[in-house]
Amino acid sequence: MADIKLNNKERQYWRTTIDRVQRVMEPKHKSWQKLLASYELKMDIPGLDKDEIIHVSRMYPLVRQILSSVAFHYPEVFVNAKPNAERMAGELDAISLIMERAGNAGLDLMGAKAEIHQAMFDALFCGVGWVKMGYNPSGDDSMPPYVTNDAFKDDFPCVMRVRPFNVFVDPKCPPQNLGYAEYIIERIEVPFDILKGDARYKIPKDFMGASDTPNSTDSVLLNYGDDYDAEDGDENLQGAKAERDIVVLYEVHDRLNRRLITFLDGHEKEIHSETHPFVKTKAMYQGEDLVGLEESPGFIMSKGFQYIPIKFDTVESSYFPEPPMKYIEDLQNVIVESMSRRVDILRRFPRVVWANETELQRNANLVDNVRDAKDGDVIGLHDISSIREANWGQVPNDQLGIESDARNYEEQSLHVSDLAGGSEGRKTATESALIASQGSLNRQWMQSKIADVYTTIVGNMFRMFQDVRYIPNNFMLNVAKDAAGMEYRVLTSQDFNFDFILDLDAGSMHPLVEELEQENSIMLYDRLMGNPMIDQAQVTRDLIKSFRKRSVDKLFKGADGDLNALIQIELSLMLQGQMPPVEEGMDHMAHMEQQNPNVVMGLPQLQQMLPQQQQQILEIVQQHAAQHEQMLQAVMASGGGGGGSQPSVDGRLLNSEEGIVGQVRSNAQKTQQAATADVASLTGQGGMTG
Repeated sequence: MADIKLNNKERQYWRTTIDRVQRVMEPKHKSWQKLLASYELKMDIPGLDKDEIIHVSRMYPLVRQILSSVAFHYPEVFVNAKPNAERMAGELDAISLIMERAGNAGLDLMGAKAEIHQAMFDALFCGVGWVKMGYNPSGDDSMPPYVTNDAFKDDFPCVMRVRPFNVFVDPKCPPQNLGYAEYIIERIEVPFDILKGDARYKIPKDFMGASDTPNSTDSVLLNYGDDYDAEDGDENLQGAKAERDIVVLYEVHDRLNRRLITFLDGHEKEIHSETHPFVKTKAMYQGEDLVGLEESPGFIMSKGFQYIPIKFDTVESSYFPEPPMKYIEDLQNVIVESMSRRVDILRRFPRVVWANETELQRNANLVDNVRDAKDGDVIGLHDISSIREANWGQVPNDQLGIESDARNYEEQSLHVSDLAGGSEGRKTATESALIASQGSLNRQWMQSKIADVYTTIVGNMFRMFQDVRYIPNNFMLNVAKDAAGMEYRVLTSQDFNFDFILDLDAGSMHPLVEELEQENSIMLYDRLMGNPMIDQAQVTRDLIKSFRKRSVDKLFKGADGDLNALIQIELSLMLQGQMPPVEEGMDHMAHMEQQNPNVVMGLPQLQQMLPQQQQQILEIVQQHAAQHEQMLQAVMASGGGGGGSQPSVDGRLLNSEEGIVGQVRSNAQKTQQAATADVASLTGQGGMTG
């Protein structure tokens, strides 16, 4: 997008704003760090040394319960396409099916679940968790923090969790809608040597790195406060940062002016400013050729920002609510202190036996007899009343009552389980049902928030695909109109060029008891099979999914698992100019025998193409056959099947001239000769080397 130069007034405004929003958030950051310290069992109890504290966590099991029960699985994506001038209503079912497959596949390819799980954790302890959507470009052309190309899929949208301490929202933003915010600022730590090599940023020649910014505040100290007591791990982190010379960037996402501005901490002038890369654009064509892009109103990203919040609660006065774990912080501290003091009492007041001195004088072995006594032993005494247990150091009853109350309040605060538990005593069926209902409602509420996040991610991804700048070059998907069909091709922007309604099944994220889920699926299967109004293949797919089978397509006739069908799919892709992948475990001989230039030249689709197009297709076929040959040679080099027997592939001997080696060499020669002859005849050249 176009570069934009800021004037001095704008530059000063954003510099002042960056400083102001960090000061505004500092009290919250300290509160969050204190809460995280409680989760990490870093706590003090007056009167007790650190090694005397019983570090029992009440937060840990609650966090695990929430993360596992609320968003265990990816949600199921459903799409309803809307008709437009180019897409008629009769096409909508097929279009919607393609989009559903693209949505479900895209979430998996982006690895969104892991990022969302971490952001959910952030929301529990910081009020708001953040994920950021972007586009991971192909090659090495990545954006700060310079990890996307290694961490995410190449040439595809990406989702990354952003640390909540590094996101600053316009303080005027109301709690209910991020779209009211004028801006969002992200603080990013990057290695200075890599930043200098990024041509997009204008780094001043006299800027020497972090050492040149004495007034900048280190992120750890900023987040923890001045009284932060560094642990060994944090000291190591600071040492690693110092060795690499980490500098701080501030990314300003200016929604109102549709700009992306980047500042370098310690340098007053911006190092980059441009029209925001995620404003909407309209592709300009001359015939079929793309000649340029024209800015359009609005943003690709929902609410105008790449940042997607995860919030489970809300408050009236601020965009940032109190973290859910804040409501049980004191309860955990009460329980930890109570248990620690109970154990301390037992340590300081050990169980002892009181004995009359006369009894001790008359029975010289009494002490040893009592100390070493086993169950059932008989100890002789002159006076039974002369010995008794000392009942001292007892825990007060009110202390145990306070601890029990704390556990019950904790249960009421963040209960998400369907199962009744936590409180003491027996429960009636009605009481158990009410408790289970409360847990279910709490879980459904939290699931709806996560479903909204997934909906935003999928919607943003679709809108990115509508833009020619962000459509992947090789996003291959099954576009067959029926559930059992297999018709793969690379998707284009035209496949997403329409409005749509997204509906995500929030309940599909919940880990149902497998037996119950399977029972329900079998019941539905029995009722729907044979119904002429129902897609029978889809019903079968849903049944198979309930048994947690991942590769459902491979169980259908004519799918990937069928060799001949796979070979035909690959031939279709090559005729479209695409190079199918070659993977281990394939029947490389069968592919080479059925996918050589002689076979392809006889296909009607190829004969209808222009000579130049035919030449390109044949080159792809030749390269594809060469890859299969390399894979096969690798199998031969590794000894094939191993063991003491002669290695083989699909029952055919490797180390035999009459077997597979001879066939490979013969087939390779035939492939080379056919390709050379065919291409030469098409281009009018005397020959060609491959």
